[in-house]
Amino acid sequence: MFTLKEFGNRISMLRKLQNLTQDELAERIHVSKDHISRIERGIRACSLESLIDLAQELHTSTDYLLTGTGPANDFAKEQLLSAIEVLSSVSKLI
Repeated sequence: MFTLKEFGNRISMLRKLQNLTQDELAERIHVSKDHISRIERGIRACSLESLIDLAQELHTSTDYLLTGTGPANDFAKEQLLSAIEVLSSVSKLI
């Protein structure tokens, strides 16, 4: 079931994985920082146009943003694989 809170959490997580501030994301999709903040907190929905812009800027699909399913976020996957490699290297040193 879709909830604004989960939708906002996914946007927040992807934004942070890409080291973007709310200001930067807002500027890229032509909305205010306050609007991004409200979306991430699950207080406000966004327009279809903003949903598409968010998916493009966060390198994911609208399906993932809306439902948490669908094509995985390639950027997030790369970050996780990189973190696993670093942790594996560190564990070998210990």
